Amino acid sequence: MAERNSTAQGRIMGVDQFRLPAQRMMSQLAKARMTEQKIMMLVSAKPLSSRLAISKNEALCNAWMNKYPSMFLSMKNVEGMSIDDAYIYFRALAARLCSDHAYLIDSPRVAELEKSLLKSILEDNADTGAVSNLLLTLCRALHAHRGKPAILLIDEYDVPLARAER
Repeated sequence: MAERNSTAQGRIMGVDQFRLPAQRMMSQLAKARMTEQKIMMLVSAKPLSSRLAISKNEALCNAWMNKYPSMFLSMKNVEGMSIDDAYIYFRALAARLCSDHAYLIDSPRVAELEKSLLKSILEDNADTGAVSNLLLTLCRALHAHRGKPAILLIDEYDVPLARAER
């Protein structure tokens, strides 16, 4: 009978509470080792550009590397149960992207319209149109500021739609 109660409690309260102390300690030790390994990889790792095969082609790298302004946007964390929820996450992502490129607001080369749109997104009072055109606005501002077309890299662009459809 007591065994039945502890099993039922284990299901309700979580099996982890009924592990033996040695099992819990081993589990925590394994997690700590994994974290330590990840930190060591980050600290001692060479820059990604030096680990890529393309980096061996010096002529190509000299011709193209760091020649154009670029932005990276990952949509991996834009989630929600509906399009409206995903839009809220994207708005936060837009603000962070504008914050990363806030120097464009002070650039004498960037048009006042782009500056005002970037400011409105940073101040969280932008309308839907400004947020929808954020990437175009940032690309235009970067082009004006640097004098060269901007390269926009978007990772996991389909995640928000896939999650909203579920």
